[in-house]
Amino acid sequence: MIFQGYANIVIHTLPTHKRTDKSKILIKGYSDFTLTQAGVRSNLDPLVNYGVYFKIKNDISWLFPYLNAEIANAMFFDNPQYIQFMFDTYKCTVYPTEVIAVPFANKKHALEFVDKLINFFNDLYIRKSSIKPNFK
Repeated sequence: MIFQGYANIVIHTLPTHKRTDKSKILIKGYSDFTLTQAGVRSNLDPLVNYGVYFKIKNDISWLFPYLNAEIANAMFFDNPQYIQFMFDTYKCTVYPTEVIAVPFANKKHALEFVDKLINFFNDLYIRKSSIKPNFK
């Protein structure tokens, strides 16, 4: 993955949901958080021009059909396997163990997004039995 910038090579552990126990959490943390200027976006809006990259320890590709079912206008790809969607106002590309998203104003903004996205994935994991997956 070609993505350079400010790297923190540490594991970030997320707080667990109050309504769930740890056994019901799919993603407990992430690593290799990187924030960098986001290519062409760097010239479009100098105040919101950063992209974020981070790794997830476990493979979440099996969650893609559930994301595809829950998020309007999500685009699910088979080879290589990934899914693209808008989450709030952020363009996300999710691979089995990696996430890329844009645009962000700063590191604090990006870290808040990462926590919110992972909490969304974990919530989807909890609700998966009530969702009909979309494989197309």
